[in-house]
Order: sequence, then structure tokens, then C-alpha cells
Amino acid sequence: MVAQTYQLPDLLSFFAQKPGGPISPHFKGAYQGYNENTVREALDREASKGLHATRDLHSYMITRRETIGTRPCLVLMRSTRRLYIPDSVLENNAVMGMENAALDMVYIANDIYSFKKEQGDNGALNNIITVILKDPDTSHLDLQGAINYAGDLFKAALDDFYTCRGRIPSFGTEMDKFLSAYGDGLIDWAIGNIEWSVVNNRYKVFCNDSDRRSNVIRLGNRHNLHARTLQMYHPPDD
Repeated sequence: MVAQTYQLPDLLSFFAQKPGGPISPHFKGAYQGYNENTVREALDREASKGLHATRDLHSYMITRRETIGTRPCLVLMRSTRRLYIPDSVLENNAVMGMENAALDMVYIANDIYSFKKEQGDNGALNNIITVILKDPDTSHLDLQGAINYAGDLFKAALDDFYTCRGRIPSFGTEMDKFLSAYGDGLIDWAIGNIEWSVVNNRYKVFCNDSDRRSNVIRLGNRHNLHARTLQMYHPPDD
């Protein structure tokens, strides 16, 4: 079986032929946001190379939602699952909040699990751990403290996701089913990103199975970091 590749115009043409909603404009808008913020990210990375350069965590998080590259994929996910959700529903504050919280979970987890590799490649200049260490409000933290702080941000994003999901009003029986399935798909993305980050060889997060079970990330010979477990669901009460 030969894998088939597509250029962006091919994808847009494909979406234009699909019934049930303006998938093509959604994809173009999401992809444009990704490109614009990737340029901004590159400029921020160059400006932050100085030893004493500061970073703003809030601004980084807003930009990182787009540069993680997941938002265009969410359009694809809605299309493949035949979730034809109109703009008037997607722009509801609770729906947007649910989507943004899912994106936050994806990039926070990605930054934590990729930190070891990025530190070796380029000093992890554009990683939430480094930004936490350079933000004046959190620069008092050590490296382990920054890892823990990022874990707290992930937990806050997870809480925001469920809060926003619970506040979505009814849009009718069929649309409510679409939105429920969309919420499930967003969680699939957050969980799948974590599982992929751990098991693939790109990041080489853990040195061995023992470290994976105890959640220890080893950085060279100088640091042993015990990162918090990113727990997607609370265990049920007995």
C-alpha cells in the first residue's frame, strides 16, 4: 500500500466537495492562524536568546495554542467524524473555552515531554518550562519547580475543559450529539498526545521502564527531575 500525500490546495479542494458545512473556511482560518503565530514564535525565540532576557508566560500560552499545530487538525477531526457544527455554535463562549482548554493540555504536555530533547538541541528556548523560568512572576522557581508549575497549568486546563463542557447550552438534539462527540474527540487528542510523546522515539523521555513507571526524567548527568503525572481522569471513589 502506497501512502498518498496531499498539498494544501488539494486538501482545500477536497473539503470544498464535502457536504454539511464550511469545512474549507474553517481549515484555512486555522492554518492561517498557525502560520502567523509561528512567525511570532520565531521572533520571540530570537529575542529571548540573551541570558537575562525575560518572557511573558501569558503571551506565550496564547501564541502556543496556535503554534502547536493542533487547531487545523481539529477541523479535520470534525470532518472525519462528520460533526458539522456551524460557526454560530463553534463561536459560543463555552464551546470555544472547551476547545482552547484542550489545546492548552496538548501543548503543555508536549512542552513537558519534549523539554529533554529541546534542551539538548537548542536550549529549549521556546518551551513552557523555559518561559516559566524567565517570567518575572515565576523566575524564582528552580527547574523542578517549573516542571511542577507546568503540571499545575495542565491540571487547570483539564478543570477548565470540564467546566466549559458543562456550560455548553442546548442547541437541539442533533447538534448536542455533535458537540458531545466533539468533546470526546478533544479528549482523545489530549490523551493521544501524551501517549504518543511517551512511546515514540522522538523525545526519548524516559531512559528505561523503571524511570517511566516512577516518572523520572533524567537530563544528562546533572539533573534528575521527578515530573508530576499528567492524570487525565480522577480515579473513581470506592
